Amino acid sequence: MVPQREFGTLSSESFLISLVERIDKLLLHDGFRTKKMSQEVKSLEFWRSLIAECLSTFFYVFLVCAVNISWTGSLIGHTPNWIVMSLTSGLAMAILTQCFGHISGSHVNPAVTCAFLVTRNITPLRSILYIIAQSGGAIAGAALLYGFVTFLLHQSVSFCKSKTHKEKFELQNRNMVKSCIQI
Repeated sequence: MVPQREFGTLSSESFLISLVERIDKLLLHDGFRTKKMSQEVKSLEFWRSLIAECLSTFFYVFLVCAVNISWTGSLIGHTPNWIVMSLTSGLAMAILTQCFGHISGSHVNPAVTCAFLVTRNITPLRSILYIIAQSGGAIAGAALLYGFVTFLLHQSVSFCKSKTHKEKFELQNRNMVKSCIQI
């Protein structure tokens, strides 16, 4: 039910706009922020931080998912090594935080963005757009890795000589790609 004012009922859109404006005024006078959301959208720093969030999530997903693939012909074996996976995840996060932390805070994870929203360190608009940018970066990173892996699989299948070896190789690598997608 939409609340009533003196002149009648509000539409859903105008109710949401008035709610966001009230939240914006509350946060502005609470001492946490100095800019309104309408001023924040117009700033170059805001858009730089969105691009930084998208790129940092892109690189993180690409690196962490790539290290979890069991590459045939790898120097350390066919199965992923837990030490390598752990070091890759930790070092990737450390490097991305160092690279993008001064621009956007390097949240990388929507859960961290939600925590910043709850503690009122970022605006609701920024948090929503960060989550959208992080989701887009994660999808793009996984899609690039998927395209890269399938391209390599098609290249390696063309070098197989016998038909039985080729079928066995395709089955093995198809299972590898499916296990990567399920992660």
